[in-house]
Amino acid sequence: LGLRCALVSRIGDDAFAPALVRAWEGEGIDLSHAPRVAGPNGIYFIMTDARGERSFIYRRAGSAASQLSPADIDAGWLAQARAVLLSG
Repeated sequence: LGLRCALVSRIGDDAFAPALVRAWEGEGIDLSHAPRVAGPNGIYFIMTDARGERSFIYRRAGSAASQLSPADIDAGWLAQARAVLLSG
């Protein structure tokens, strides 16, 4: 849509990281506030049943993103955002 977008998280250094980073950067997402750290990334599975209803399984415990803390957040930078979407 031509808007600026950024990800605030932690990106693990597992085998999924290069593809994740390429996909996000390919969409123009600013990753400057998503440092690469040691550890796995979360894995999320989406399944659909015969009616097309979705169900989700998350494997997030111990992932890089689950270790995000207030120390990882640049409050001044975040305060400039016009909109913030939170998930956890």
